[in-house]
Order: sequence, then C-alpha cells, then structure tokens
Amino acid sequence: MLARPYVYKLTHQDTGEFYFGYRYTNKTPALEDLGIKYFSSSKEVTLRGFETFISEIVSEFDTPEEAYRAENLLIEKHFHDLLCLNRHYFRESTPYFNPQNAEARKK
Repeated sequence: MLARPYVYKLTHQDTGEFYFGYRYTNKTPALEDLGIKYFSSSKEVTLRGFETFISEIVSEFDTPEEAYRAENLLIEKHFHDLLCLNRHYFRESTPYFNPQNAEARKK
C-alpha cells in the first residue's frame, strides 16, 4: 500500500473536543501511521494525551498541498465551534487566529 499525505481528525473521548491535522512526511500508509508512528504535533492534543482521543483518517491525497488545503478548509468550517481545538488556520497565506484563545488575542 502506498504512503500518501492525509488529513486526520482526533476527537476527545470524554469532552467531544476535536482537532484536525494533516501529515505528509509519512513513510507508511495512513492507517499504519496515525497512532502508531505519528501522534500529532498539537500541544492541545499532547496536553490531553493522544490516547484519550479517537482518531480517524478523513481523507488521503496525492500531494501535500492538497492535504494542507483540505485541513485548512475543515478548520475554517469548524473554527467557531467551541469544541474545536485548532487555534488558527491559513487562507490565502494569511493566518486567522481564534479570538477565544488568549494567546492569539495577544498576537
């Protein structure tokens, strides 16, 4: 099976909080990578512990750029949901920060 860039979603088992991410440096297929070799680079996920999240592969892509764009579109769609752990996304190379996040407001 071919290793392809992918977008994933992690949902916290207890709170329902969720996080979208993408991965493109994987050397193994997504199902053999997420939660086995790769556990997310998100501080929000790390603080809660990867094992407390349910992981799912949203989609696989042919290029890293496609995966990145898909991840950002998902974040944009869910950005104002209070359960969304993503604190920023990029659209047209411009960062958008979640106004509910104190760190983002400072920047």
